[in-house]
Amino acid sequence: MRAAWDRLEAMPDLASVRRGAEAHEREYLLDMLQWNDRNGCWTDELAALEEMDPASKEEAVQAVVDIIRDSCWRFDDPRRQTDPTAVPPEHPKSWKPRGKRKK
Repeated sequence: MRAAWDRLEAMPDLASVRRGAEAHEREYLLDMLQWNDRNGCWTDELAALEEMDPASKEEAVQAVVDIIRDSCWRFDDPRRQTDPTAVPPEHPKSWKPRGKRKK
């Protein structure tokens, strides 16, 4: 689930995100949305428990696009603090371990 979500977030524009989401089946999109929003009720079973109509595929696609549009984890979002493709910097030369850990 995480890999599919990351691929959608990494797409260059929202039209690509929409096409990528539309390539998935409705049930998979609902599972992705439920994974992303653990307190939500995206699956048919949870929607029925909450006495809500189940989401259609188009509603699920639109929800994915809206969530990714508003996400600060998109690769092109300037609010993102880290770059997952960047190599971590080396420790500064002055850095020394504090000693051995006690067991």
